[in-house]
Amino acid sequence: MLEDESLEKPRILRFFQEFFGYNQAHIVFKDEARSGGFSYYGENYPVIYERDADFFVLNILEKDKDVFKQMLTSDEYFILNRQTFRNTVYDFYEQNKELIDKGQLTEEKSKELLKRLGLKNWKELNKKYYLHGFDRGFNGSPEVIKKMGKEIPTEGRIDNRNKDKSYQVISQGMHTLYQKYPMAYDLRDGEQNFLLPQPYKRPNRAGMLTHPAWLIAHSLNDISDPIRRGKWIRQRLLAGVVLDVPITVDATIPEDHHKTLRERLSVTEAKACWRCHEQMNPLGYSFEIFDDFGRFRTIEALDKLPMVKGKFPSKPVDSRGVLAGTGEKNVDGDVKDALELIHKMANSDKVRQSIIRHVFRYYMGRNEMLSDSITLIAADKAYLESGGSFKALLTSLLTSDSFLYRKTLTKE
Repeated sequence: MLEDESLEKPRILRFFQEFFGYNQAHIVFKDEARSGGFSYYGENYPVIYERDADFFVLNILEKDKDVFKQMLTSDEYFILNRQTFRNTVYDFYEQNKELIDKGQLTEEKSKELLKRLGLKNWKELNKKYYLHGFDRGFNGSPEVIKKMGKEIPTEGRIDNRNKDKSYQVISQGMHTLYQKYPMAYDLRDGEQNFLLPQPYKRPNRAGMLTHPAWLIAHSLNDISDPIRRGKWIRQRLLAGVVLDVPITVDATIPEDHHKTLRERLSVTEAKACWRCHEQMNPLGYSFEIFDDFGRFRTIEALDKLPMVKGKFPSKPVDSRGVLAGTGEKNVDGDVKDALELIHKMANSDKVRQSIIRHVFRYYMGRNEMLSDSITLIAADKAYLESGGSFKALLTSLLTSDSFLYRKTLTKE
């Protein structure tokens, strides 16, 4: 069943959505004015980030090699796939305008568009590009190609970056809905043409934990929240436990517009607080190279202070952190930022085994018990021997006694 591409397997993607929690980005409200021009358009944009993250996951699952390591370290991101679709259709229309306008597009030429879009048939279109409702009826006919070709705004210049010169590409402007969208991926204006192929390699990124969807989902409305991000890593990747906040504790961050968030969080280093915060803060601080919109930064703007010469005062970001608790000497230690932290965790046996425990819990519908130890050891072995195949891991879990026969510990 896992090898049959004709069968939908939504629970596999759903596991990664729930495990990483990036599918919650749309519920975190962000202030448009503070974003530098970004428009949320209702819940549209956060949801698009979530879909981008879905494509990121699916691309790794399709290759099915070193899946967990790739989830944590890959720098290949899908960015606004639906715009790529529209721009690719426009490019095809410009190159075959005469044939399409006359309704003389041959079946062979139509297959060329399918090939450019990486599709076997038009039924795969929405699944691959997550289209708006008004694009979902696209069927590759000359009429719909012509209609879309005339809708897309162009800058009227030729882009000659195609080195083999097999064809010329028309450089077109972004759809007005998406003009500020690429900001979270640190894309410059000249990188926003969104022509195939995707995924794009992005600097200063490493896997899902630096994806805008994950960073937004694990932030607050107007700050990045190192505590939340650190707690997630401690519990999900390092198999740790963080106690709930005692009811007698006032867990508010003091306001001081002259200090960075990290400086304000120094209150958590008091003896009464540090017992728990030591498990979270040193991990979360390393993610301060990203703001709460998921944008890479080297300085933190003190945006509650008055502007000076059109800019907010700022301070350099301090992203130093500490990874502790893996029990592996070559992994534990100081880190300079989130990128170093993530690459260290990706090579940790404990992190891999912690993820496998969460896969077990998701598919078994319960926590693991002592009697499941053989199942977990076998699943880890199957994953390693297969070169990091998620399919091999699932096969091992779903054919185990733990899955086939519910076991419980009973008192005699």
